[in-house]
Amino acid sequence: MAKRIISKESIATLFVILILCFIWGHSMVPRAASSRESTKVLGEVGPWLSNIVGEKNTTEELVRKMAHATEYSWLAMAVFVRMCLDKKKIRRYKVLHMCFFVAFIDETIQIFSGRGPQIRDVWVDLLGASIGLLIATVVRKIWKYKKSSCIAQKKVLE
Repeated sequence: MAKRIISKESIATLFVILILCFIWGHSMVPRAASSRESTKVLGEVGPWLSNIVGEKNTTEELVRKMAHATEYSWLAMAVFVRMCLDKKKIRRYKVLHMCFFVAFIDETIQIFSGRGPQIRDVWVDLLGASIGLLIATVVRKIWKYKKSSCIAQKKVLE
C-alpha cells in the first residue's frame, strides 16, 4: 500500500482554516458590497425561497441569516470531523464553544468594516452550528453502525 503524503488530519485542519477564512473574509466586506452580494443571491434563490416562506418574507435579511447559519453549519461539521480524527472522546460542547468564539470574532470584525455587529447574528451562527453538529453526529452514528455491521458480516462469512 502506498504511503499517504498528506494526512487526513492535515486535510481536515486545512478545511477548517479555509472555512474560517471564508467566514471572516466576508465580514471584512464593506456594507455596500455585502448588500450587492445579498441582492445577487436573492435574485438567484428568491423564486425558490418564496415558495417556502412566502414572497413577503423573502428578503435580503433572510438571505443573510441563511448564509450565516450555513457557514457555521459547515464550520461545525468540519471541526467535528477534525476532532473525530484525533480518536479521543468527542465533546460536542467544544465544537459549539469554538463556533461561538468564531462568531464573536466575526461580529467584532464587522465593526471595522463599517457594518454593524449584531448579537442576533451570533445566535443565528450558533443555530447553524448546532444544526451542523447534529447532522455530523447522525452521519457518524450511521457510519459507525454500517461499519460494525460490515465487520460482523465478514466474521459470519469467515
